[in-house]
Amino acid sequence: MKKTIFVIGFAATFITMASFAFGANAEEICMKQYKYFQKLYSIQFDSKVCVTLSKDILLEQPNLSNQLIWEIKFISNGSKYRSEVTSIDPIKRLKKTFITTYNGEDYRILEIGEKSILYLKKSWNTDNPYNGTITILTPFQFAFQKGDIGTIETLKKTEIWQRLANKAIEVKSFQKLGYKGINITFKVSDFNNAKERIYEVFFAEDLDYYPIFWRTIDPTTKRCDEISVLEMRIYNIDNDRIFIPIRITGEEKFNNGGIAQTGSEEINPQTVKINQPVNNGIFTLSVFQANAVHDSDTGIWFYPNQR
Repeated sequence: MKKTIFVIGFAATFITMASFAFGANAEEICMKQYKYFQKLYSIQFDSKVCVTLSKDILLEQPNLSNQLIWEIKFISNGSKYRSEVTSIDPIKRLKKTFITTYNGEDYRILEIGEKSILYLKKSWNTDNPYNGTITILTPFQFAFQKGDIGTIETLKKTEIWQRLANKAIEVKSFQKLGYKGINITFKVSDFNNAKERIYEVFFAEDLDYYPIFWRTIDPTTKRCDEISVLEMRIYNIDNDRIFIPIRITGEEKFNNGGIAQTGSEEINPQTVKINQPVNNGIFTLSVFQANAVHDSDTGIWFYPNQR
């Protein structure tokens, strides 16, 4: 499943500073992101992603509906996780659910349709093992580069943020979305291919330099993606402030400035649980939940509910 990121934003201008000055600022701000993720031991929330496609996109891909919706239930505890993603096509009245789990030993993917199929994997060669858009990762999309795995655990690695700090090419104090802070321009390898791309990222000072805006141009399609965090909740956990993006909006623009698609991501704040005890049993899907089970490592099918 292709990783999709959406939100709204405003273009900014940047001034190149002396390499010593902007390098030091970039490293400090990147390490704040590293420290942010060290605070997250476990997290749980429900979210919703909505995408509206333009007429131009529908002409390119006439098999799509103009609006697509994903309802997501997500919970993680360290490297273990459970991601339940329901895709909804309100025009064609289609609905499909995938539940993906990792229990520290194997991956299990349950496809729920007319019949339920469970796939078992010891390893899974994908950059998006959550199998969906996880809203707390959307503001940090700029940190993932070619070869990275798009998970919370990846962003807990020091080397990810040190690498990014070394990719900073411009820094400027700025104001955006009602906050003052720092804009940093990064030149990084693209998440999906070997090409380089530029990210312009705004870090809000009052939010401990949490990133609330980024803008980039896809090196392949030449389309511009912009995201903004429009609503944030602050949770006081163990004397630390943890910021959770509650509402994100975005646009993808053609290189002529026309709108390709718009979208939004929202987390239901009533479902947010941070660093609370988790029953690790939820990270393993029972084979008896499925009509058929496929062991992807051996290629063997079996039918646990047949007598």
